[in-house]
Amino acid sequence: MYNGILAWSLAFIITAWISISFGSSSTTTLFQIEAAGQKQGSTTSVLINNNTITKANTANNNLNNESIALLISGRYNEAISLFDKVLAVDPNNTLILTNKGTTLAYLQKYDEALILFDKALSIEPNNTSTLDSKGSVLASLHKYNEAISLFDKVLAVDPNDAYALSLKGVSLAGLHKYNEAISLFDKVLAVDPNDANTLTNKGNALDTLGMHREAIRYYDRALAIEPNDVVALEDKGSALDFLGKYNESIIYYDKALTLDPRNVDVLYNKGVALGKLGDYTQAIQYYDQALVIEPNYTGALVGKGFALHQLGSNDQAIQSYDKALSIEPRNVGTLTNMGVSLAALHKYNEAIKYYDKALTIEPTLRNAIDGKHISLQALKNQTQIK
Repeated sequence: MYNGILAWSLAFIITAWISISFGSSSTTTLFQIEAAGQKQGSTTSVLINNNTITKANTANNNLNNESIALLISGRYNEAISLFDKVLAVDPNNTLILTNKGTTLAYLQKYDEALILFDKALSIEPNNTSTLDSKGSVLASLHKYNEAISLFDKVLAVDPNDAYALSLKGVSLAGLHKYNEAISLFDKVLAVDPNDANTLTNKGNALDTLGMHREAIRYYDRALAIEPNDVVALEDKGSALDFLGKYNESIIYYDKALTLDPRNVDVLYNKGVALGKLGDYTQAIQYYDQALVIEPNYTGALVGKGFALHQLGSNDQAIQSYDKALSIEPRNVGTLTNMGVSLAALHKYNEAIKYYDKALTIEPTLRNAIDGKHISLQALKNQTQIK
């Protein structure tokens, strides 16, 4: 049986000062955008109050602020075009380099974003906004140690930088250091108890530690502030799933899907919950929806295979497992499931091969040990009958 997955609310930073939601298949990110002419590190609304800037800089600042407006409306490519106009005149403008980089991160063009962050940092090595932005992208790429080193640089300058603390916490969680992550989330919440993203992230860390009821309290606090936060809705659904409250979990997955109908993780999680309720046919429908969007989503492939097996469609289950193994050949759960479906078709020798592959990777895997024993016994019985 499969459990749902949790999503982290990962704060990215376009050099900052308006928070904007950004969604991916597994995270919701917050980018901060820096308005031209503001003191770096502020978190006020976008205003230009610096009367000493030159006319040329004023034009650049206006273009930057126009780009921010485009970003808020989701017109990312148009924003990039405006950033490029500034960079054509002022190629070393670190604010614009950082904001363009983060806009590219919105579009999941992470390599291009990192090139721009590196250029900005070659000009201003201690620019905390650029360090935060680059760290955010590295964290989203699961390069957690590299991200942490950048957040530490920021925190050496400003130990109370909420974004760096929160993002370092997410990175520590990515390294399975959940208690350390929680301590950083608590620092952020001590200053701003209504930081919805940090509330969600603390809930996620608690959830991962098996403290599902306490996690739900944090998700509820986050949702009281931001009722339409897809990550908090999804994660509360996952916590309810872990508690065996499958019908309740589906309510939260449905709320999330109303807001983000193409979120493959929520589609997968709803499929898992339906499977646990024994509704394998409908579960397959949700796995298929996820696979239309992301054909190589291994969780959905394996979940679909399991549901097909439960319905007795083992040939189709094997096809689904085969595709999953072509992507993740060392996944012991999928290898074991393949063995189970093959054994259900009385293909015991083939089943044993898959159990052995799983046991080569994880020698104490109970399901594979038991499955192999059953298949060996079945072969023995076949020989005796003959």
